[in-house]
Amino acid sequence: MKIHIAATLLGEKVKLFPNSYYKNKAVFEYSLKRFSNVDFVEDFNNQ
Repeated sequence: MKIHIAATLLGEKVKLFPNSYYKNKAVFEYSLKRFSNVDFVEDFNNQ
């Protein structure tokens, strides 16, 4: 997760995927969704 946050702050394009214990989505919802370079992908087939 630390790499995702660092990449976001550096302006890199970031795709977050769900994991088994909700952490990725929680971090996205709480702090990363305000950045335009971050996307959360709910469905692996529609990336």
